[in-house]
Amino acid sequence: WDPEFVAWYQPWMNPHIEIDTVCTGDKRNLCHAHSDGRLQSVIYKDLSENDLWNDGEIDPTKAWSYAAFRDVYRPERNPDVDLMSLTISDTKTKLRMAIPGGGTEEVTAKPFFQSAYEECRMQEPYAASAMKETGIYKAVWDPEFVAWYQPWMNPHIDLETVCTGDRRNLCHAHADGRLQKLSYREIEESGIRDAGETDPTKAWSYAAFREVYRPEQNPDVDLMTLRVSNAKTVIRLDIPDGGTEEITAKAFFLRSYKERALTEPYVIKIVRLVQQEIPCSQTIDALALDETISIYVAPEEDMEKLKACHPNSEFNFRCPFCYNVFKTPVNAILKVSPKCPYCADSGVSGAYKDDMIEGAYLVGKRRGTNAEYSEDETDNADDNGWTV
Repeated sequence: WDPEFVAWYQPWMNPHIEIDTVCTGDKRNLCHAHSDGRLQSVIYKDLSENDLWNDGEIDPTKAWSYAAFRDVYRPERNPDVDLMSLTISDTKTKLRMAIPGGGTEEVTAKPFFQSAYEECRMQEPYAASAMKETGIYKAVWDPEFVAWYQPWMNPHIDLETVCTGDRRNLCHAHADGRLQKLSYREIEESGIRDAGETDPTKAWSYAAFREVYRPEQNPDVDLMTLRVSNAKTVIRLDIPDGGTEEITAKAFFLRSYKERALTEPYVIKIVRLVQQEIPCSQTIDALALDETISIYVAPEEDMEKLKACHPNSEFNFRCPFCYNVFKTPVNAILKVSPKCPYCADSGVSGAYKDDMIEGAYLVGKRRGTNAEYSEDETDNADDNGWTV
C-alpha cells in the first residue's frame, strides 16, 4: 500500500520474500541494488521511518560494484544468484551474462573480472586493490615481476595462474651464479629482492658452466638441484665451433677443473669430486709437480714425504695468508689455485697482513702461540720457528 516502497522494492533481490507479506514493523532484511553499484540491506521499519531509500555502500569485493558487470548482468536470467554475497573472486556460481551479439554466456565471476581487468573495462579506482585483496590479481599484470620471472626455471608453473597470495615457490637463476626461491606472496609482501645464495655444489655457481649453458637446449634440466657431481643428467652445452655437446655435469666439471677453467674461490670445496680421477697407483713428487705447495705445508709435517707420496695421502697444511690449518689429500690442492678452503688465499680471515722476507712468504706465527714476531725475531727467522 506504500507506493514509494513498491517503487523501491526489487523482487529479484528478495526472492524469498513475498511483498504482500511485508507489513509495518517487519524485521526481515530487504535488499536493494542501486544502479551506481551500492548494495543496501534494511528492514521495512527503518526504511520508512528513517527515509533510507537511497542508502547503501560500495563494497569493492562485490561483483555489483562494477559497471562492467552491471552492464551485462540480467536479473531475470539469474534467478538463483544472490548479489548481496556474490564476490568478484567467486568460482562456483554460474552466471548468465549478455554478450554483444544478443545471446548469453555462462561464466563465473573470477574469470569474468580477470578478463574485464585485462581489457581495461574496470575503471573504478578501487579495482586493482580489490583484485589483490580477493586473490585474483594476476602476476602477469605486474611488469616488474614479469621482467624477473624466468619460464625456464619454472617449467611446471603457468604464469597465467599465478595470482595474489600464491604460495608456490618460484625459482630464479641470477647472472652471477646465485639461485633464488620465493613465492609470489613473498614478492608482494617485501618486493622483488636481489637475493639468493651461491652454492658451491651447484653447477650454476660457476661462470664456466653459465657461459655454455642454454636453457632452451635443456628444457628438462632443473638448475636448482643440478650438482657439479651429477653423473646421470645429460646436458647440452655450447662448444667453441658453434655446435653443442652432450655431457654430464660431473664430466664437464672434471674437465674444467683439470683445464683450470674454474676461477671461483670456493672451487676448493669441490676438489674431492675429481680425486678418484687422479691416478694413485704410484708415488708422485708433489713438490716437483706444484712447488707452491711447499709454503702451505704445516710445520709438524715432514716436507720430504711430499717428494714421494701417493696422490690420496693426507697431510696437514696451513694457509700462509689466514693461518688456518686444514687436512686434505695432496691431490685436492695439487695445481689448484686457490688452495685454502677458509680464505681462498685472500687472507681475509687472517689475524694480520702477511710480511715478506726476501720475496718469500712467512708461513705462520710463532709455533704454539698467536703472537706476532718482533723485528728482532725476524732477523733470526729460521731459528725462531718460521718456515720461509
